[in-house]
Amino acid sequence: MSTDDVLDFFTVATLRHNHSVGELDVRWVITDFATLEFTVPFIQNNALKETDLFFFETSSDALGDIAIRSLVDILEMDGNRVSVTLGVTIPTGKLGKKGPTALSTRDVLPFPMQTGSGTPDILIGGTYLVQNDVASVGAQFNSTFRFLYNARGYRLGNRHDFSIWGAYNFSDWASVSMRGLFERWGSIDGFDRRTDPLFDPLANPFAQGGERVVVPFGLNLYLRSGSLAGHRFSIEYYYAVHEDLNGPQMSL
Repeated sequence: MSTDDVLDFFTVATLRHNHSVGELDVRWVITDFATLEFTVPFIQNNALKETDLFFFETSSDALGDIAIRSLVDILEMDGNRVSVTLGVTIPTGKLGKKGPTALSTRDVLPFPMQTGSGTPDILIGGTYLVQNDVASVGAQFNSTFRFLYNARGYRLGNRHDFSIWGAYNFSDWASVSMRGLFERWGSIDGFDRRTDPLFDPLANPFAQGGERVVVPFGLNLYLRSGSLAGHRFSIEYYYAVHEDLNGPQMSL
């Protein structure tokens, strides 16, 4: 059997790949104009793949990188508010998640199946909001800048998000919202020696960038009485309307 035959035998095609994130946000008001926010993400990935001879499914779920941000209001006047965000991430996500691959029943999974960056990253953002007792509209941008390489010798690409939204208050404790969100992220610099892009295209560092447009629909509840008074609960459903990916990646 020739070398080409061996590579053909282990060629992997990704039929389905899904990525979902659940987040817990905790905010602590420091002053009238400054808030400290902790974001704890829980990430779940799933992929269905095939080789020339068989199908196999692999998945990973674990804590992602925790983000700590300070939100500071720099302007508040007549229902208009402008704030800036500065923060860092703590590399609590996993880089060594294992599962079935084309070569083994349990091996290190490629980049998109991991749940962390492996590096502390810089978070910068800004928000403009105008609101009254009935509704609110606003715009926001957030960027994640990665300057360091992780212990595995690679660095995830920078990420930039921009969104506009509107929300309507049904009552003083419930509202619905809709956003338009544009996301762009870069390819990976470096590579993970534990994986091989010749056998799995998800392990190709040059195929990890892309952009996406999604429309999230949200429900927001603010509890005003009881033991949980003062707490806010929000849930959003993301509907993807456009994706332009540089290669096989996790899709919404």
